[in-house]
Parts: sequence; structure tokens; C-alpha cells
Amino acid sequence: MRSSLVSLGFAMMDNGRSAMDAMIGTVIANIGRDGLHQLYEVTGNARGLELAAPLPKRAAVTQSGAAARGSLPVDRAARRAAAVKDANDSRLPRAIRFERLGELAFSSCGTVREVLFGAGDDVRGAFDRAVVSLARFPSERAYIDLLFAAPDRGHSLIEYRGRVGLLIGGAANVAATALQQPRIATCTHLSMELK
Repeated sequence: MRSSLVSLGFAMMDNGRSAMDAMIGTVIANIGRDGLHQLYEVTGNARGLELAAPLPKRAAVTQSGAAARGSLPVDRAARRAAAVKDANDSRLPRAIRFERLGELAFSSCGTVREVLFGAGDDVRGAFDRAVVSLARFPSERAYIDLLFAAPDRGHSLIEYRGRVGLLIGGAANVAATALQQPRIATCTHLSMELK
């Protein structure tokens, strides 16, 4: 039972799609490992005790990747460059890499050019490399495609609050429809939610 918990935790870490999946997987694996350690302690299994010994506490999961360290740059351009780097860093957990791709998809809401004409070359390149280096199955390739297209979906479901919100949101929806660029409405809604 305890070894199944450890396996489940590692499966969540290896196959997760977000940082939350990786964190939950880590917690589950640690619970299973702690249980195994207690079992081996009670049964006197020295080899098992050595294998299931509690891990030392560390400040960082890995030496690479700002996302894993929890310290992201404040500057928009630096944060975007870090996300591009992290999304394609094979040393990082897969869940963190997927998380960074999700951030990159919406980073195109930061400039007028990208809101009107789509993601820049750096973001497109990161997604193209991720399809090759991160996706193992057709379903993961499809998921990466969905992440890339996220700003272009769902603008008709957005609810704006208050008179100013309705005015700005309505103007964004009209512009999105007239220019056939749904990203305008999505990015407008996102910027209003962040205020």
C-alpha cells in the first residue's frame, strides 16, 4: 500500500500538467515514503530504512529554472525570457514546463502588437520546441496546442462587472468581432481582472 502511494506520487509528478499537480504528487510520494520508513523501522529492516530515509530539506528542487525556485523576475521581458527558457529546460519537471507554457500563452497580452497579430516569434518557438521535446503522446501535443490557443478562445463567455467594465468590455468585444481577433476581448478581460 505504501509503495503504491509513492508510485502514485511519482506518476503525478511525471505526468502532471501544472505546478499544483507536481506539488500534490510530491506530497503523496512523501506520505508514502514516510509510511515505508515507519514500517521498516518497526520491522527492523535496515536496508529499507536506508532507502526510505527522510529527504533533507532544500530551498530549491533544482538548480535550474526560476519557476522551481519560486523567484520569478519582475520585469515583463525578463519574466517572459525566463518562461521561454524554463518551458524548454528538460531538467525541470514536466508539470513546471507545462505551467510555463500556459504563462507564455497569455504573455502575448502584454503588447498591442501581439494582442492584434498573435504571439511573438519567441513564444511560437517555445511552443514549437515543446511539441518536440515535451509532448510524448498525441494527447500532449493537442494539450500544447490548446495552451497556445488559449487567448483566442472563450471571449464570448466573459462577464464584465460595473458600468465601466461593461463599456470597456463591450468595446473590446466589438473590436474582437470586427477585427476577427478574439484575443482582444480575452486580453482586455484579463487586464481588468488583474487590476
